[in-house]
Amino acid sequence: MKFLLLFFLTILFSGCMFDEKEKSHFEDLMGKEDVVLVLSNYPPDSIPKVFALLGSAKSLSVVSDSAFLTSHTLYPPLSALGTSYVSGEPSLKFLPKEITTLKKLQRLSLVGLGIEKLPEDFSNLENLEALDLTFNELEISEELDKLKRLPKLKEIGLFGNKVDSLDIQKWQKEKPSLRLDYQVTIEL
Repeated sequence: MKFLLLFFLTILFSGCMFDEKEKSHFEDLMGKEDVVLVLSNYPPDSIPKVFALLGSAKSLSVVSDSAFLTSHTLYPPLSALGTSYVSGEPSLKFLPKEITTLKKLQRLSLVGLGIEKLPEDFSNLENLEALDLTFNELEISEELDKLKRLPKLKEIGLFGNKVDSLDIQKWQKEKPSLRLDYQVTIEL
């Protein structure tokens, strides 16, 4: 019995320590307007918490691994991590609903993350002007209503998803000022 109690307390204490360490990493993100979020720096279950702290962000790029970065500052800094969490290519099959609370967000890049579905409240990103969803696994016809409800959207990248060009052409006619990138064009 004492062993079980000691084991339980050890697990509980370890969990609290992880939360404090995790919190210190997340504090680096708070108040930033331009954020590059590297998924491999966080355990998958902590990603919703990270999004919840980005209320000041105007530009957010989410990448699976820091190898994709060239000239961005990392948050949190790699030196603050202690140990890194890497298990293959991190992905976000489904975007956490917490991302829809980022009311100041104007630019969002979610490239190559394996996203299959956008949150129902995606249109809450009312200030979003530029959205890059290239190389995901979205069925754009199923997500089109959510995308159309983004009132300030000026440009969107959809290349590398399942796209029905007739749906996209119809959307383009409805909103001619929208810059849509959904197919490869080769000029000779």
